[in-house]
Amino acid sequence: MVKINRVNGYNELIIDDNCDYSFFYSTADKLETRFNVAFINKLDGLDTLYWIFRYEGALFVLHYNIYLGVSVYPANLEKATDRENHLLNDIANWWQTN
Repeated sequence: MVKINRVNGYNELIIDDNCDYSFFYSTADKLETRFNVAFINKLDGLDTLYWIFRYEGALFVLHYNIYLGVSVYPANLEKATDRENHLLNDIANWWQTN
């Protein structure tokens, strides 16, 4: 279930809204392998993970929550540039076809 959510003023890639920790780690591995991203900060809580990564010079967040699933969004949130939203769309397009 991959979709783009645009209701918050920025693009958010919803990869799966009903998954577990292992899916999050698998998603992180795919981002590292396919998009050559580097995770620069990892914030792990009891039921939520925020891993910040750099892709094509822009910062994004790989997010997991036990109630919301796995998503990716620009670190700048509603201040995300058109370029950041476009880069996220590139990731989404790959995810939808693989």
